[in-house]
Amino acid sequence: IQNHRALGFGCAFKGKDVNNTIGSDFKVEIIALTKINPIDYDDIIKSVSITKKIAVIEEGSKIGGISSEIISTLVEKVDFKIQSLKIGSLPVPIASVKSLENQIKKLKVIK
Repeated sequence: IQNHRALGFGCAFKGKDVNNTIGSDFKVEIIALTKINPIDYDDIIKSVSITKKIAVIEEGSKIGGISSEIISTLVEKVDFKIQSLKIGSLPVPIASVKSLENQIKKLKVIK
């Protein structure tokens, strides 16, 4: 897949690092969101309209996360078909307080 557009929220990498990792035939444009409300969809639509592809990267679970919301809203706003990819953490409970975090650490993962 070439010329995939990436949209990252809380990403800790730069486009140059991504291109060095995956090869020079792969062109990446990164739009790092600095806020999630309201999201500026104009820049996203402008970028996605070139390749009709988007990869959304987020720190949390990709199930029901911000990536799902971005892709679904994007599909509503454009009049062309989009190929999308969500990249996120494993679908596990994310603790909101220290006591829950300690309980999750004790759980055994079944593979």
